[in-house]
Amino acid sequence: MPKIVNMEGLKFGMLSVVNRAGVNSDGRVTWHCQCDCGNEKVVSGKAMRGGETSSCGCLRWGDKRKADDMKITKADIEAVVTYNPETGALIWKERTAEQFEDKNLRRAWNDQWAGGKAGHFEADEGHVRLKIKNRQIYARRAIYILMTGRNPPGPLILKDGDKGNLKWANIAVKETKKSLAEKRAARLAARKPKPVYPGVVYDWYDKKWLAVINLAKFVTIRVGVFATDSEAIKARADKLESMGLASC
Repeated sequence: MPKIVNMEGLKFGMLSVVNRAGVNSDGRVTWHCQCDCGNEKVVSGKAMRGGETSSCGCLRWGDKRKADDMKITKADIEAVVTYNPETGALIWKERTAEQFEDKNLRRAWNDQWAGGKAGHFEADEGHVRLKIKNRQIYARRAIYILMTGRNPPGPLILKDGDKGNLKWANIAVKETKKSLAEKRAARLAARKPKPVYPGVVYDWYDKKWLAVINLAKFVTIRVGVFATDSEAIKARADKLESMGLASC
C-alpha cells in the first residue's frame, strides 16, 4: 500500500486542507478543505495535487466575483447568531422581515429556533457546523470571523481536542510547516546583532566579531576576528590609521 502524504495545513489554489476525511470510492484519500470563499468541501488529495480541483466550485467558470459574493462576513454572522466567548455558546437570533419576507414562515422559524442553541454536530466527525447564507460552515470558523472580522489565515484547531468546546480561548490557528519556519526566521532575525560600526559584523558560525576594510568593489582586507565588538572596532581603526586612511 502506498504511503499516505500528509496534506494537513497545505493550500491548493483557494482550498486550505484542514484534516483527513477518509477514502472515496476509487480508494483515494480525501481531505476536509476550507475554500477562501468560506465554503467547505471534501476533496481527494490526487485531485488537488494534480490541479484538477482548486476551489469548492465557486471558480468553476472562472468567475472571481462569484467567489467574493459567497464569502461569509462578520456582518452575515452577527445578523443570525450571538456568541459568548466565555462559555462558547452560540444562540440563534430572531429572524427579521428582511431575512424572511413571509410573515408565517418567519413566525414559525422564530418560535422553533430563536433563542436556542445554534449549530449541529456533523455525523461523521462530530465537528459543530452552522448554516449561514444557505451554506454549512464550521462553527469555529464562524467564531473566528465574528471575533476578528477576518477569515483565518489557516486551518483552525480546538486546543483541548473537545469539538464541543467553542470558547474563544480554545480556538487557535493551526501552525503549519510554513508558519513555523517563518517564526523561526523571525526569531533568528530578532536576535541577530545589527552592525555596530561600518566594516564590523558578527560571525554566527564562530560566534566572534569580524573586522574588514572594503577598499573597492571586490577588494576587501580582513583585519581579524575578535571576541567583542569594541575590540573589532579598535583593531579596524588602528589598521586604517597604519594604512594612512581616514575611513573606508
